[in-house]
Amino acid sequence: MSGGVRNRQRRSVRQTGLVVSLAKMGALAGWLVAVLITPGMSSAQSHQIEIGQSRKIGKIDAAVIDESSGLTPSYQYPGCYWTHNDNGKYPGLFLINGQGELLATAQLEGIPFRDWEDMGSFQYQQRNYVLIGDVGDNASQYSSGRIYLFEEPVVDLAAKGEDFVRIPTADVTEIEFTYPRGACDCEAVLVDSERQKIFLVSKSMDGQAVSDLSVFHSLPLEMKSRRRVKATRMKSPFNRHMVTGAQISPDGKLAVIRSYTAAWIFHRSPEKTWEQVFSHGQPEKRLLLPVQRQGEAICFSHDSRSLLLTSEGVGQDIWEIDLNLPQKDR
Repeated sequence: MSGGVRNRQRRSVRQTGLVVSLAKMGALAGWLVAVLITPGMSSAQSHQIEIGQSRKIGKIDAAVIDESSGLTPSYQYPGCYWTHNDNGKYPGLFLINGQGELLATAQLEGIPFRDWEDMGSFQYQQRNYVLIGDVGDNASQYSSGRIYLFEEPVVDLAAKGEDFVRIPTADVTEIEFTYPRGACDCEAVLVDSERQKIFLVSKSMDGQAVSDLSVFHSLPLEMKSRRRVKATRMKSPFNRHMVTGAQISPDGKLAVIRSYTAAWIFHRSPEKTWEQVFSHGQPEKRLLLPVQRQGEAICFSHDSRSLLLTSEGVGQDIWEIDLNLPQKDR
């Protein structure tokens, strides 16, 4: 084979490689756009939620917090957050600051520690409340799930992590619920205190141990001593992989749902309810989350202007992501 032929072949190979590389770059660019704008929604329809950079703001320093599965802002102590373990040897609630320092511990007396997966906080009749969802069911084996509601405990911050508070069983409202189509694995719970609703977002389809897509259910939020109810299955266009956490913002305008690697942000306009948004709407934004060991927890800051993330595992980082919603939508 002559040198001229070999040179032409090399140029052809290089040109072909360049075309392939450009095609890959184009596909990547399109994928990045899809990350920021939900398919089916033009940028003109969006409320222009701007996503800031992800940054580490702290590290959980207490060894007893080894599976941070839920996270929620404290109304009693702004700038602080409650978290809990998934299950295992350290039941209870842990109050931490944004740097991850343990400030206090609270324990629910007489409450089973089966598979706590998510939590929330809200205000009701001028009182501060915390919610825990004992809703995990990886093998779809349980006949019911449970929601626990109680007033946010008052702790001694001056004790610098040594304060331990017990919450009597009589002070805890228990909602036992069943799903309309049988057992369902769930790791995400949202509280709409304005409309007195609790929303559950499943990790797997009901009746199956493993599945890719999520299902919404709702429960009434009623502050009674104990009751058993059936969850209402909702129709929703939102179906995503491996949902592990969710929350409605303290100002009631935003909601976030996360998986291990991504999060979706919803916006609620004043004329709509969250039930309407989840039943008919699409998220405003999709964003990739920072790499975590097993990231499941997500919450809003007390002022609703940022997201915070934690992960299961000892000594895990706390991440913060800034959010910017135009004043007209606030």
